[in-house]
Amino acid sequence: MRKFYFLKSWQFIGTIFIVTFSVVIFLVIQDYRKLPEGGVRQFNRQTEPLKLGPFKMGGDIPLKPKLEWAETPKDVFITSKFYVNIAEPNPVCFGKYCNIHAAAINTMGGWLEMVETGMTIDELFGLDLEENKNVQSIVIIGDHNGKIVGIYPNKRLKDVISILQFYPELANFNLLKGVDEFGSLKVGELAPLHPGDSIKYLSGRLEKFSIDRIPAGKKFYLYSLQKNDSGGDSYFCDIAGCKYLGFADASFDLVEDLQGWFLASDNDNKKMIGLFGLDLQKIISGESSLVVLTDAKGVIIALYPQKTISDALTILSQHLDLADISRVVSNSD
Repeated sequence: MRKFYFLKSWQFIGTIFIVTFSVVIFLVIQDYRKLPEGGVRQFNRQTEPLKLGPFKMGGDIPLKPKLEWAETPKDVFITSKFYVNIAEPNPVCFGKYCNIHAAAINTMGGWLEMVETGMTIDELFGLDLEENKNVQSIVIIGDHNGKIVGIYPNKRLKDVISILQFYPELANFNLLKGVDEFGSLKVGELAPLHPGDSIKYLSGRLEKFSIDRIPAGKKFYLYSLQKNDSGGDSYFCDIAGCKYLGFADASFDLVEDLQGWFLASDNDNKKMIGLFGLDLQKIISGESSLVVLTDAKGVIIALYPQKTISDALTILSQHLDLADISRVVSNSD
């Protein structure tokens, strides 16, 4: 009799354990959502709904990017690692490089489309619906196919970097850090070019300008070995640096404001590419690129493979000891 009672007690305890365990598992599962391609991540159901207005998880992002050049068909979809759509009132940033948040999105291979809320945009984003009367802004994250993987009401551009940390399969934050070695180049060693060095001999284009040497006395230097993907062929040197005119001017203005200097290779600059020990054909074809950041003495501080001078803002944001970008760029917008 005691044995039977003992067995029944254990059966009862076992049943309670199984039920409790099942409830816990159910609650945990409810806090995870499947992404379109099989990944999972935790989410907060109070701040990130499955559906909002016309949008739902797995649907298309509302603002699909177009190529900017006039000769390109307007229906061409730009391939990016991820997409960020934002609608918010009184935005202060529209371009890819207008502040740190936007620049970081671009550096990680993402595409940012940002618009100001208003009648047409409210209709597009469903902000005119009665159910969304308390929604003042919205951030939508899309995967590389432009499919929605995240909907964030009442979030803005300033929140995007925090949001993207939920998506390691889309946004690789390691790309912001750079590497310690690349080919023969190493952090802590002198770069192949130093302040005071002549640059006239590097290419025929550089021979044409009055600035024939790397100016001394700058706080930092950026050397970019890259293909010319600016959309133009006009190369220019001034006190801020040397670049193709079509590249992102915001980045170059920033470098000048922070008392730095930059040299982006031109397509005829084979000597500079060789000087840094890189493969000429890979650079010219766009298969490879490199940005080298040095201090005032020409010592390499960081190496950024597969980046270009257009990533200057993001690169400098990782090295505040050299460039206090908070003086010239707002982080909070």
